[in-house]
Amino acid sequence: MRPWVALAGWAALLALWTAVQLLFSPALLTVLLLGGASLAVFTLAAVVAVAVRPVASPPTVTPPVAAAPRRSPRVLSPATPLLAIAVAAIVSGAELGTWCILLGALVGACGLAALAFEVRR
Repeated sequence: MRPWVALAGWAALLALWTAVQLLFSPALLTVLLLGGASLAVFTLAAVVAVAVRPVASPPTVTPPVAAAPRRSPRVLSPATPLLAIAVAAIVSGAELGTWCILLGALVGACGLAALAFEVRR
């Protein structure tokens, strides 16, 4: 997974929350803060997408004789941002209610499953 994908996903989630809160007639400041955070993270994702390019390995003159296939290193583990989002949602649930705690628990379960899958690999 490329680093900018996780940032763009978080920005999309913030934008979704901004759109959903419009259904409840929020204060203008609330919409501006959450929408501004979404825009800032989208901008950061764009900067990371442009700045972080995959590094090409230098060409080899002679191929290795009996080399095992090399696995490419993971750029970014999806478990880490999932667990971070889960913690943030669970903490936010203290103010927002049970639905947010349950949503955070669900995202946390997905993060733990992704982590278990990576450890087994």
